[in-house]
Order: sequence, then C-alpha cells, then structure tokens
Amino acid sequence: MAIDPPFLWPEPPAPDAGIRIRRDAAGAVALLTVHGQWNARLSADVSGALRRLFAEQATGLIVDLSQLDDPRADSVPVWMGIRGLAARLQPPVPLALCVSPEQILADRLQRLGAGRFLPVYATVGQAQVAIDGRLPDTDRMRVELRPDANAPAHARHLVEEACRCWRLSTLRQPARLVVSELVNNAVQHAHTTITVTVSRRASGLHVAVQDHCPDMPQLASPAVIPGQRVPEHGLGLRLVHATALAWGAVPTRDGKVVWGAVRRPRTARRGRR
Repeated sequence: MAIDPPFLWPEPPAPDAGIRIRRDAAGAVALLTVHGQWNARLSADVSGALRRLFAEQATGLIVDLSQLDDPRADSVPVWMGIRGLAARLQPPVPLALCVSPEQILADRLQRLGAGRFLPVYATVGQAQVAIDGRLPDTDRMRVELRPDANAPAHARHLVEEACRCWRLSTLRQPARLVVSELVNNAVQHAHTTITVTVSRRASGLHVAVQDHCPDMPQLASPAVIPGQRVPEHGLGLRLVHATALAWGAVPTRDGKVVWGAVRRPRTARRGRR
C-alpha cells in the first residue's frame, strides 16, 4: 500500500475563511474556532480543516461554535458526522463542542440528544478541562529545554526513553532524527524556550516541538557554499520531510508547534501454503 507523502501547512487559514486553528503547548489538543455565517463555503472550509487536524494526529479536538451564525442550525449534520469520524479513528480522538446556551444551535443539539454521545460545553475553558482529563498521561513524555547547543541531545534522550518504555525500538532512529532536526531548527531560529512532547499513537510516535516564536518554518532550498558539495544549511527540514510519515506546523496562542509523525514498519504478510 502506498504511503501518503509528508506535508507542511505553514500558513494559517485566510482571515476571511471563517476558521482559526490553534494548538495547546504540547501540540496535542487542537482548537478549531468557527465564526461567521454558516454557508456552503464555510462548510467546505471546516471540512478541509478537520481533515487537516485528523491527518496531523491530534489527540483531542475542541470545536468552538460560540461565534457561529447559524440561525437554522444547518451545521448540525457536520458536527454529528465528525463525532462519528473521531470515534472511528485509532486511537479514537476525544471531541468536544463549545456552544453558547443562547444559540439556536444549542437548542437543536439538545433536542437531538447529541449531548449523550457528543459532549457540548458553554465555554472553551470547560471543554479544555474535560478533554485534558480524557488524555492518558502515560502515553506522553515531555521536557522543557533552553535554546542552546545541548537541546537536540536532550530531545534525543527523551525519544530514546520513550522508545524504551513503550517498546518501540524500530522507531528509535527515525524519531531521533526528526526530533533532533526540529529542535535544532527551533534553537537556530526561535531563540526561545522549547517544549518537546513525545506521544505514543496507534501507528507509532508523534513528536511535537513548541517554541514561542510565531514565524512558521519554511522548506527552503539548501544553501551551497561555492567549492563545497555539502550544503551549508537547509537540510534539516528536508531530512524531516524525507523521514517522517507526515509533518507540519500550526500556530499556538504564543508561538507555534512543529510536529512530525513516524510509524512502525508494516509487517509483511505471509501467504498460506
């Protein structure tokens, strides 16, 4: 089976798209804010954003609809649909909606009995607490680093410890490479404290590197010094691009998270004799 190539979405949604995407400091829980009038274009933008978030392997998803103008509650089928999709993922992704009690949408969801299987909260803060409580801490390891030359080595040590504890020795080398390059990139360009989070997923490992610089990474062409065959710089993200199953960058409230996912190799099936 062919594997989809890695990808990068360095730019946030356009201001007129009607959506905003943010991540928590660990890069685990995503917040999708939907605002403006519900129409066909906004529905398409939301669908694209959800595909993006699920592809990024978010471990939790909060959808804030408190600023959505949907007087006929036409968006209900979308929210019911993503609930089913999130539940079918491996592992399932905890999902919560934020809807003001005064909204017609809240009344429609209540009448449909959505609250029994689709958690609905009045505020983002309430949803965040609920989602955090459903995330297993045993599946995440985290370290905060200073932006110095020792940071990549400390990040590699965290990956090695994660692979040892979770018995994922086959992912040790690719995960070490990915985290080393992402942290090195943050040291060189962000110059802020760095938080590295390694999470266990059904398909392998997810590495998130958070800093406090809003500038998004760019997959630039390697710079070559005249007379040298080896590029001086520009290889870091290209190594991540070549190694990770998928990778990307998303803004947070005070910076960004750059993440990479590596997956266990598929075991070849033996034919029956």
